This record gives sequence, structure tokens and C-alpha cells, in this order.
Amino acid sequence: MTESGLNTVAVTSYMADSSRPSYIGMISFNNQKNKIAYTCGLSGDFRGIILAGFDMNTGSLSNPVKIHDGDIYDVVFSPNGKYLYATDIFAGCVLYKFDLLNRSNDKVLFEKGGNYAFNAIEEGPDGKIYLAIESDNSIGQIAKPDLENEEFNATFLQYSHPTKVGAGLQSTHYFKQIIRERKVQNELGKDTIVCDSININIVLDSGLDQTKWSDGSLGRNLLVTKAGKYYYYFRDCGILYTDTINIQYEEQIIRTEVFNDAFCNGDSLVLTTDRNEAIWNNGEISDKIIVRKEGLYFASYLDGCYMEIKRYDIKIDTFLQPPPQGDTIYCNTSSLSINISVPFKLFDDQRNEIELVNNPSLNGNYFIIGQNTCGLIEKPFKIAVDTFPDLPKDSLIVCTLQEFPLLVKTNVSSTIWDNAYISKQFTINQPGIYSYYLNNSCGEFSSKINVLMSNIKVLPNIFSPNGDGINDYFPGLNFSVYFSLSVFDRWGNLIFEGNDDWDGNYKGNHTESGVYTFILRPKSCENIINGTITLIK
Repeated sequence: MTESGLNTVAVTSYMADSSRPSYIGMISFNNQKNKIAYTCGLSGDFRGIILAGFDMNTGSLSNPVKIHDGDIYDVVFSPNGKYLYATDIFAGCVLYKFDLLNRSNDKVLFEKGGNYAFNAIEEGPDGKIYLAIESDNSIGQIAKPDLENEEFNATFLQYSHPTKVGAGLQSTHYFKQIIRERKVQNELGKDTIVCDSININIVLDSGLDQTKWSDGSLGRNLLVTKAGKYYYYFRDCGILYTDTINIQYEEQIIRTEVFNDAFCNGDSLVLTTDRNEAIWNNGEISDKIIVRKEGLYFASYLDGCYMEIKRYDIKIDTFLQPPPQGDTIYCNTSSLSINISVPFKLFDDQRNEIELVNNPSLNGNYFIIGQNTCGLIEKPFKIAVDTFPDLPKDSLIVCTLQEFPLLVKTNVSSTIWDNAYISKQFTINQPGIYSYYLNNSCGEFSSKINVLMSNIKVLPNIFSPNGDGINDYFPGLNFSVYFSLSVFDRWGNLIFEGNDDWDGNYKGNHTESGVYTFILRPKSCENIINGTITLIK
């Protein structure tokens, strides 16, 4: 057909040797309208199947190729055009299948000898392929012609009618009625899997009140409560309508995830899921919600037969206040007790967290650190260790009236003496009874010290080691108790040390005149005597 009307000049293409025509020939186009198949049979010189390309625009054929040699009656393409099916009417009733993409897969689909006759073959409106079996008075069916492993039923429909099937389907007026009666409506959909405890009400858009179901019930709908295969059928104007569905049940499983989170007072928090269809306990349907107060929140959604539930335990934090705990002193015989609570923790100066339980070795500078969603607080913190004080004896003997310190050995500086003097040590210069009081984390301590004066004369402050027999030694004969003596020159060098008097010499040589420092430790006295001695030649 052109703009000027019908073009009556035919387009001629040659498929075979025209001088030797066959007695039987059929033509079939594929659904894609780009290939044509031609059969020739009952000719001694030329017979078989010719396959050629077809141009819809010009009507011409191209590249004819013979793909089979034999008396072929009819051919038909599979719906997708991949396969070509052919019937051989005179070779023992054979059904061939040709793979047009991979010719090595060509095969005989069915073969039967005897009084069998395969004739016409045609694609039905349902996408299946049917073929006439004249001698058996039946119609065969290829149910899945597009599949590599197709199904073929040689006696799909036994035909009982005074008029036989005949050689061709096209001339059989019953053919289209038969195909329509076998047509599946696909109203029930694909086979499906549902969750336990869920009932399915199947309702037909079409159908009649007299539609019959597989359980024997009548009506347009069927309530499914258990697994199984279900089907319906009804006739309308002589046409049979039917469909089948297979329904399976799976156990419904509930999976729960728990999340804990917090936000600062006055702020808000966004709770999220990965499903837009999540249902929240406030009724919202979304993948997220915004919360502004603490509490429990839930989001749930179905994933197949799994019920996913997400639980959010939301707390509100407040701005942290510095912990009330101050610097701590504790006794070395007890466990450390520090009054801090979550979210505060104790760290050393390297920011290592410190274990507080039964840890009596802590001593030094530390940090109390707390953090929540509102911020971070860091507070310096000192820990000191107390010990039981080393108290002096109740009675002390001193050898001179030189000033003498009474010492309480402790790290507590608040020792109180009887004249209200506060210090670790109290300097005295005369005998008597002296009382003191102190307390630390190890307890309270108080006592008295009786200071007694030994009957020792006053030490000289000058001596002259010149051999005249007068003051030749220090401290001299008048100092009659056992003692140890150390003497130092003005530069701090030790020039004498021993338990005897010093004769003024250093390593056998006379020393120069001058002032020397000494430390005298009497054996019978508690005090240490120190001072200076002047050496005169």
C-alpha cells in the first residue's frame, strides 16, 4: 500500500528451485515478523525446510537457508522466535524441534510409527502450540514452547465428533472453541506464601454466582484458611473459565531490637528505621519520628512473615553540676572511699580510668570527669594517704639547755601543743612536761613528754690544741658520757668523725685557727647537740 493506493506489482522472492515444485508447502512467520519458514514435501527432487529473513517494509526475502531435508508438512515458530517446530507426515509421524540460535540442540521431540499422522501445527491464542493428529482423532499440545525443556502431550484433547480433526487445524471449525475452553484467566495470580494465622479471601472480578471452587463451594469468593492448591471454574456462553493457585503457609516470627539513647533537656531526638512503612506507637507511619520527652517508643513493620519491632528506651539528660566530692585524705590501713556517682569517673593525670574499690595505693593528683549528652565536666582532685603518726617517747633526757625540737613524725601539720602552738615540732630550751594533740584519718592521738636534763656541764666554745694541757681537746674531759662527734670546716668538708675528743688535727696535720661546725650525738641523751667551736693556736 503506497500513497497512490494499492501497488499491484508483486514482490517476488525465490525460496527453492522453481523448476521442481513440491506437492505440499506451508509458510509460517515468526511473531517478530523478521523471519519466514517454508516447507516442501512429496517431491523427489526438492523437499525440506527453508528459513529466510523477511523485510516488513519491502516484503522481500533474504538469505534462504535449507535447515532440514525431508517431507515436512507444516512449521510454526515458538512465541519468542528461538525455536522452530515442524511435523513430518510421512516419516513415521515425527515432531521436530529446531534451535535457531544453537543448531547443535536440534532434536526429535516425538516420534511414533504405525497409523499415526501429524498434520497442521499452529500457535494458539494462549501462547501454546497445538497440532492435529488425524489418525488418532486428537489434538496434541506443546505447553511451554519457549522453554528448552518443553512439555509435549500427544493426546492433549481426545476429539469425539462425527467430523474428524482432519489434516489441518485451520479448516476445523471446532479448533478455536477448543482453545478458548482451555484458556486460563490468571485471575488468581501467582502461587504465594502467606504467614500463619492470616486468612485470605479470594474474590473474583469476573465469574458468576455459580462459580464452583475446588472445595465444592459456589460463589464469587473463597475464604482460604490453610495451605493447599485451589482452583475455580465456570462456563459462560459455552466457554470454560478456570484458574489455579497454590498457597503455602509459613510460621510468623517476631524479632525485637532494643536501643537506648538520650538527649539533653530542651532538645529533641530523631528516631529512625530503614522502612518508610514503619508504624510507631503514636500512630505515625514513617521511617522516623521526632521525640521531645523521655519514654519508650516502638516501631514495627512486616518483612515477609517476620514482624520487626524496634524498641527505643529514651532518657533525658540534664546539664551536669560539679561533683560535691572534695580532695580526699584516707588512712593507709583502710579502703579509699570517694563519693562520686555516674556519669562521673576518676582518672589519673594520664587520663587512665582508676578503679576505686579496695585501692589503697592512690596518692597524688587526679581528675573527676563526667560526660553526658549535655556536655563534659572536668574537676582536679587530690588524694593523700595518712599513716599512723610516729609519736615520741613519753620521757626524754637532754644533755644541754640548747634549744631542742620535740617532733611528731606525721604528714599532719596541725599538731597542737600545750601552749596552743600548732606545728609538727615544738622547740624547747628547758626541762619539763610538754603535752600535744593531733588527729588525722587514722584517728586521734594525744600524750605528754617528760623532758629531763642530764647532769652534763656546758660545752666549751673555744679550745686550743697546743699541748699545754689546758683545753687541748673538744669537747674535753668534762663531757663524760659516750658520744659521737662530726666536725666540718667552713666549706662544709668533714675533717673529723669519731667517738673520741677532737685534737684539732686533720689527717695527722694541724688545722688552722678558725671557727668549725660540729654535731655531737650523746649516747645517753635524746637530743643532738650542734653548734660551732673556735680553734685557737
